[in-house]
Formats: sequence, C-alpha cells, structure tokens
Amino acid sequence: MHPPYPSPEFAGSFAPPPAQPSGAVRVLAAAGGMVALLLGTLLSFGLGVIALLGLGLVALVWRARGARLTRRASWIGAVLPVSFVLGGLMVRVTAQAPGGVTASMQQSMEQAQRQPPPPIVQRMRKLGPPQNPRVQRRVDSVTRSKPFLWWTIAMVLTLASLFFGLAVGTSAWGCVMLIGYGVRGRWPMAPPASVR
Repeated sequence: MHPPYPSPEFAGSFAPPPAQPSGAVRVLAAAGGMVALLLGTLLSFGLGVIALLGLGLVALVWRARGARLTRRASWIGAVLPVSFVLGGLMVRVTAQAPGGVTASMQQSMEQAQRQPPPPIVQRMRKLGPPQNPRVQRRVDSVTRSKPFLWWTIAMVLTLASLFFGLAVGTSAWGCVMLIGYGVRGRWPMAPPASVR
C-alpha cells in the first residue's frame, strides 16, 4: 500500500516555484533603482560611476574565467575601486596643501596647546592624578614628530577612503541589484535552486 503523501526527502521536489513579482512591482523597482543610482552618483561627485565600472570589470573577469558571478564578488568589485580612487584623490589634495601637511598640523597643534583647555577637560584633570611634566614633554615630542604625523595622516586617509568606499560602493551595488530585480523579475546572482 502506497503512502498518501510523498516521503520527506521528496517533498522539496514538489514545492511550488516562487511567485513572480507583478509588472508594477518590477517597474517600480527598476525606476527606483535608476533614480537612486542617479542621485547617489550626483551626490558622490561621480564616484557612483567608479563603483559601476568596478562591478562591470569584475563581471567581465568572472565571465572570462567561466565562473558564476557571486554577490560578494560583485559587492567587493563595487567598493574597492571607489576606496582606491578616493584615497588617491585625498593623497593628491593632501600633497598639494600649502606649506606642507606636517608643518600645518604642527602649527595647529601648537596653537591648540597655547589656548586653555575646555572647562570639562580642566575638571577631568582635577579628578585624575597630577601630571608629570617630564612625561608630558615626552608625549608632546612624540606627537609632534614627523613619523607620528605621517602615520596619523595615513590612518586618517585610509579610514576615510574605506568609509566612503563602503558607503558609495554599497549604495551603487544595491541600486544595481534593485534594477536587476526589476528587469529580470528575481534578484540577480541568486544561487542555483539546488543550493538553496
């Protein structure tokens, strides 16, 4: 006697396919993705185009290798070019600063030291142990040294380029995914049905 229902291992093969989105949803997704991509590109001063170019380059490389493009690879391809281009632009602007970057930083640090600290800093100093002038002089000499200033500049530029690269690249990647959903009726670069 046959069981009335299929066994659990065959239940997945009888699952209905996912419902296709309606035409209005697809048009709305594609139009929203295009508008968001256009606005993001304008607000980021054209860096959104760099993200799209990086994503397209990764897609071409994956196709030449005969591999299926993954969402992770496409996202990295959108984020890294923006970070590199923005980092290069910031390095160029920093190098063209009048009088040198380290000299201007040292001058601003000396001006800040001449001014009295804010009231909250003065209160915190009263609560803590008294400062040792010899230790403070050593700390000041380290923080004003050129290697420390160059290290600070490098860290600031790296973190800023990574932050804006993540922001702009992820936004452009999300817009491309939304446009792909509107055009194809499903999210792009989805894993095959057997992997889900």
